[in-house]
Amino acid sequence: MSNFFTTDNDFFKAVEPYRETLNKIAKLKLYDIYEAEDAVAEALQKACVKRNQLRDKSKLYYWILRIILNKCNDILRVKLKDKYSTADVDSLQMQDNREIQPLDRLTQAFEIEKVLDVMLLLEPEEFSDVVILYYY
Repeated sequence: MSNFFTTDNDFFKAVEPYRETLNKIAKLKLYDIYEAEDAVAEALQKACVKRNQLRDKSKLYYWILRIILNKCNDILRVKLKDKYSTADVDSLQMQDNREIQPLDRLTQAFEIEKVLDVMLLLEPEEFSDVVILYYY
């Protein structure tokens, strides 16, 4: 484990150029500007605390992006759990399929996560940036 950023201030200065893009990605995933901003802020705070776990400084953007997407998934899971209990889901499946759209959206989000994992492995990084921007 390396410590590329000795202070919190150094870390946040390094992250600042990515903040707008990260906010856009979170907004697209959560469909709510306020939740997206909260998710990004919480994820960046978590990343700052765990910045010593970053192994390669050149992968900072992708490391933070992964943390933010995981945070967005956590928020979606909580929203889905709050909205539908197990009994509600069973009764909805017997009704019109149009009412199950939030479940379909969550399934699609997890499928996109799988695609994103593969995209992050693309070399050179320019290709992965293009693919990420296309999908988000």
